Amino acid sequence: LIMVPVSWLVRVLAFAFMALSMFGIGLQMTAGDLRAMVGSGGRLGRMLAANFILVPAVGVVVARTLISDPAVSTAFLLLACTPGGVSALNYSPYIKGAAAFAGGSAILLSFLSIFVSPLLLRLALPGDVAVVVPYGRLVALLLLLFLLPLAVGMAVRRLREGFAARLALPCIVAAVVAATVAGWLIATEQKQAVQAVGPRVLVAMLGFVLLSMLIGWLMSGGEKALRPVYVIVTGMRNVAVCLLIALHTFPDLRVQTALVAFSA
Repeated sequence: LIMVPVSWLVRVLAFAFMALSMFGIGLQMTAGDLRAMVGSGGRLGRMLAANFILVPAVGVVVARTLISDPAVSTAFLLLACTPGGVSALNYSPYIKGAAAFAGGSAILLSFLSIFVSPLLLRLALPGDVAVVVPYGRLVALLLLLFLLPLAVGMAVRRLREGFAARLALPCIVAAVVAATVAGWLIATEQKQAVQAVGPRVLVAMLGFVLLSMLIGWLMSGGEKALRPVYVIVTGMRNVAVCLLIALHTFPDLRVQTALVAFSA
């Protein structure tokens, strides 16, 4: 939503969705929740292993065995190596008792993907491809649209917990509405991208998503309360970051087309 050539309204709605989602999650969590997440080494380790080791390995296998088009194969490798999909914010606030872990996971994976994903891509892509990452722009977006709204939401909760509890749900609903309207506005571009990649690629994309979700399920460690978080966060990939890397690294527009089709 951020990187493809879309109208200013879609950009505003996309930014509003991310900021409102993180603000709404902040209204439901405390600094203690964040410390507990960071301190839960087993949970965090499984989340990182699922997203930075297992899913990239699956993506490499899919790209090299099922995809014949080099541009689409490149898109698969980008998606596999880049976790932290903000689309997970559509669902994670509704997971009972796990909103804090879900929000923290989205932030952590989005931040780490800026620095870890380029290293993974250098291993997965052909050796002559120089991966270009606009770190400044990505870090600025993360700070403004993730960390700042989260911090403000947590501050409101600390000062007025009752008000924060009443405000959380309307805030999350507004975020979902913004995402829905933005999706409706770019539906034509997504439909064209879906038609361009063809049914075989779409089936491979669906299979990749399902396998990624299965990895999340298996890596949840049997914790039923957190299992939906692992499934959702691992199944979503960071299309926005992938598009930004593709814009700076690959001149072939078919790579971007495949990424937009995946977002559909």
